[in-house]
Parts: sequence; C-alpha cells; structure tokens
Amino acid sequence: MSLYQKYRPKTLSEVVGQEFIRHTLRAALRKEQISHAYLFFGSRGTGKTSIARILAKALNCKNPKEDGDPCNACEHCEAANAGNFVDLIEIDGASNRKIEHARALIEKIHFSPTLGKRKVYIIDEVHMLTKEAFNALLKTIEEPPQHAYFLLATTELHKVPETIRSRCQVFSFQRFTTEEIVKRLKEIAEKEGIIAEEEALFLIAKRAEGGLRDAIGLFEQVSADETLTAKFLQEELGMTGEEDVAHFFDCLEEKNTEEALNTLGHISSSGIPFENFLEQLLDFLRKKMIAHALSIPPKQEELRTILFFIDAFDTARRELRDAIIPGFPLEIATVKCTQFCEEIFRTESPHFIKENKTLPETQNLPEKLTPPSSTQSPAPSSKPAPEEEKNISEPIFPSHGENTAESFSKKWSEVLRNLDDAVLGMLLKKATATPSSDTEILITFSSHSFEEQAKNQDRFARLLDAVRKICGEGVSVKTKTKPVSLEPVEPLSTEKATPEAMREIFCISHP
Repeated sequence: MSLYQKYRPKTLSEVVGQEFIRHTLRAALRKEQISHAYLFFGSRGTGKTSIARILAKALNCKNPKEDGDPCNACEHCEAANAGNFVDLIEIDGASNRKIEHARALIEKIHFSPTLGKRKVYIIDEVHMLTKEAFNALLKTIEEPPQHAYFLLATTELHKVPETIRSRCQVFSFQRFTTEEIVKRLKEIAEKEGIIAEEEALFLIAKRAEGGLRDAIGLFEQVSADETLTAKFLQEELGMTGEEDVAHFFDCLEEKNTEEALNTLGHISSSGIPFENFLEQLLDFLRKKMIAHALSIPPKQEELRTILFFIDAFDTARRELRDAIIPGFPLEIATVKCTQFCEEIFRTESPHFIKENKTLPETQNLPEKLTPPSSTQSPAPSSKPAPEEEKNISEPIFPSHGENTAESFSKKWSEVLRNLDDAVLGMLLKKATATPSSDTEILITFSSHSFEEQAKNQDRFARLLDAVRKICGEGVSVKTKTKPVSLEPVEPLSTEKATPEAMREIFCISHP
C-alpha cells in the first residue's frame, strides 16, 4: 500500500488543515443537520475525497463519537475503510459522464440502503459530466429520497453548472501551507523509521505546491533507503543549492558578468534544468523584494534593482521553452542585469519609479493653474513686478560655456525621470520639446489628440510641477500640434490610374 493510502485520514481529527470545513461538518453531524448535497472544490491533494469518505462513514456509523467522528470500529466503518461497504457508492465522473449513467443512478437511488441507515454517493471529478447528465441529475440532487446523500468533488468549480451549485452546500478546500506539509511528513517519517533532514522536507513541500498527496508520494519516492538528505534530494529533483542561487545573485549585484555566466555553465553541466534554476532564483528574488519593500525605511534603490532582475528573469522563463539555443534567454537576462541594468531601466521606464533624490524646495508657486492652451501665454500683470521677482528662475540655456542643446537635453531627461504619470510620460516621449526662450518650453505633439490628452488640467499641472522643479519656478510651458505637410502629387496618366493608385492619391489628399 502506498504511503498516501496508508496514512489517509480516517477521522476529521486526523485531517491536516481545513479547519473551517472540519468545524462546520462536525457541528452538522452532532446536531444531525446534514445537507443532502455537498460540493467540495479545490486543487488536487487537498483532502476533498478523504473528507467525503469520512462524512459518508459518519452518516452510517453505529457508534459515532460525541464530536461527530466515526468510531472506525463497527462493521460499517471497517467495511467502508476496506472499500466494500455496499451503501457507499463512489463514482468517477470522468468515466461515468454520459446521460445513460445518470439515468442508471437515478433508477437505483430509490432503493433503500442494504446495510446502513443512509445511501451515500460520492461523485469525484463531477465537472466531467455532460450537460445532459447534469440536467438529468438536477431534480434528484434538489429533492433526493430521505435516505440518499450526494457528495460531489471537483478541481474545476467553474465547469459545474450554477443550477447544480445552488442546490449544494459548497466548501472551498485551500492548499496546504509548507509548514503543515512538513509537519505531516515528519510524523510519517517517524512512524516509518526514516531519517530525514528538515531542509529536505521543506524542499519536498515546496515542490508539492500545496498538495499533501503529491508531497507524500514524492517523499515515498526519494526515501527508499530510509535516509533522506537535502543534497540527495537536490540531485534527484534537478535542483541547485541555496548557496548557488545566493552566489549567482551576488554576481548580479556586483556586475560580475564572467562569474555569473560561469555559474550558469556549472549549473548546466550538473544536469540541472534551467527551468528549475529559474524557479528557485525567482523565489529568492521574491523574498528579497518583500524584505526591501517592508524595511523601515523602504530600500528604494535596492528594490528598484530587484524589480529589474525579476522582470528580466521572468521574461527569460517565458522564452526558455521556445529558445533555439538552450539557456540563451537566461544568458541574455544575465548580461542585461550585469552590464545594462541602470541604463535600460532609465530608458525603458523613466516614469515607473522616481529616483530617490532630495528635490529643491519650491517657492512662490501659484495657488491655481488655469487650463493650458496651445497659444496661451502667461497673462501680463497690470502692475510692474518688483525687480527681484522678474527673474525667479535661471535661464533654461546657459549664457555661455556649456553647449545649449546639450544642457536642455539633460534637463528635459531629468523632467521625464521625475514624472509620476505613465500616460503623460508616454505622450511626451512621442513629442518634441524645445526652449522657445530662456523661460519658456514649447512641446510639439504629432497629433491634436495627443496634445489634448496632455492638456488635461490635472495632467498638465503635474507636468508643470516637474518642469519647475528641474528648470526653475518661472518657467512656463506651451503646447502645439505639428502641422501636417501635404506634398503635391504628380497626376498619373490614364494607363497608370489603377484602383490601387487612385486609393493612394485619395489617402494622401484627404488625411
């Protein structure tokens, strides 16, 4: 007998996790208020069928315990544990999915139980039934005979018709935590006399992804010699050690391209699949990201780098399957992270995360901003401004020394990096910015639609705020749309005036 069958829970007390479901079913058994139809759903290996069998035993147990659990000692419980209790009918929905199977069930359900007090039907993978079979069962599930109970189990709730769900009590089975799986594996290892390192049990629990049955099956597979070490398990499952992942991460942080690529070569020569290594690396980066994000104060610079690493290697994971050269996407991501991390981050997403810099304090900001227009300029004041207020900002261009075009380009790049509006950043990247005077910037958009989006009052206010933080408080911004130039088209001769050519002329003349 396999370990997962040998250690399948026989009472609700033995079930790992699923506290809410156990509490609810126990209360219903004690009060004898059992529903005639239950629907259990959740991922594989979370205890749906096990709890259904326990509930079926409890419904027919001759000497149930005070907490509602079956005694597992009477003849009914022993027959149910052995799998030959006639009033417990288990049906595989995948192989009994047609309407004739449903009709056969309906015909037999009206017969009284043979040995027990109740007749219980467990239908596993119930979502596999056809639409016609569901329709045939609908009335029976809603109003079954007094002695009949339905326990339905599925991994795909969305495939079960709403009409069926509404007639059942629905319970959601959650995945088991890593700690719950490790605790159960320790119990099994102790009973089986297996010496297992705790790190090895954690590796099994992570690989099982919340499924206890999968974890017990894998544990049985790798513990045949009654000794289980983390190193053996890593070799068996094609996994690398935590120290290798940490060393690779250190190479990324230190921009050591050569050592990082050498580490990948060592992993490949060890026979470890790149998919497994990427899974471990992304889990390692995830923990780093959470640690930096929750630190007080948050480590923004480190967090930005970690996010770039995650994006690069998650892209490599998606592209790895279709790569012509094995591991090529992983090598590309490694070179990106060690050679071009900062440059790519700034050019690809200048508005995604602000740089952690101390900005100069703003002074004399206007209280309100009037909606901008493509031709509007700051209204002249009726009173002459005091001498010290006439030049509240430095000129955008220096008067001498530094190249003027280069100076403005640097300041404009700084403005784009300080924007916190993704849409505005995209619009400005498609526009052209030039200084029309020492204290005015002209932004030329390629279309009127783009200009109107940028002139949204809130969005323009954010733009003006970013410009004044970098270029000075007195700087104003104007917008305009680039005019469409129409070049004259030479008339075509009659023999060349094909329908395609006429359509081309029409499109050029009427944009």
